[in-house]
Parts: sequence; C-alpha cells; structure tokens
Amino acid sequence: MRNTSRLLIEKDGKVLFFHRSKNGEEFYVIPGGKHEQGETPEMAAVREAKEETNFDVELGELLWKISDDSKGETRQLFVFNVSSYTGEMQLGGPEVRRNSKENSYKLVWVPKEQIKHLVIRPLGLMDKMKEKYG
Repeated sequence: MRNTSRLLIEKDGKVLFFHRSKNGEEFYVIPGGKHEQGETPEMAAVREAKEETNFDVELGELLWKISDDSKGETRQLFVFNVSSYTGEMQLGGPEVRRNSKENSYKLVWVPKEQIKHLVIRPLGLMDKMKEKYG
C-alpha cells in the first residue's frame, strides 16, 4: 500500500490545483504526494507543499482519509486543510523536471463554484471535492 498526503489550499473563494495535461487527457489534482520512509502524513503534507508550491503551510484538520485503487494499487490519501500559508507560489520539485508539452503541470486558482465541473484525480477525491463544493 502506498500512502500519499494532499493539501486543500484556499484563498479568496478559490482552491489551488495543478491543471494537468498528460497523454492527451486534461484533469486537476491538488498539491501533494507520496510519503517518504519514516514520514507521518502531516510531515509529508508540509514537505510536499514546500516542494510543489513553494508555500510554507500550517496544517488544519485532516479532512478525509480516502482509499483509492484507481492505478492498480491500493493507496491511502490523507487530505489536509491548510489553515495558513506564506511564500510566493512557484512550481517546484519533480514536477518542474517532468513538466513538458506532453505532461504539463500548471498551478491554478479555481473558483469554488467551478470545482463541480472539473475532472479531478483520483476519482475518490473528486467525489469528496464535489460534495464539499458542489
């Protein structure tokens, strides 16, 4: 089983997503990634926020713990609300190295009322996001 932590970062009625374009598909994901050895879900969330967005975050509550089998392996997603953050938004981490025309990562603020129209990955997270903002 692979564990990942994700972050729900909100500002001015908007939520931060990666707009992804990969293999001809367009979808959205919230920042976060897999846990490294010895990390708690909280430690991974803080590290991933810094790596991917350049934000230093204060975590709020654990919103959801979601089991996901969409990639042929079982993953546990820990989704944290971010209570505050500082820093200037900038794409970082492995996403910068992988960013290409065929596999793009673009940080975008999406108005909450538009979330119900997005294709969000993984699917279990999409259901939770649409419940929250639908």
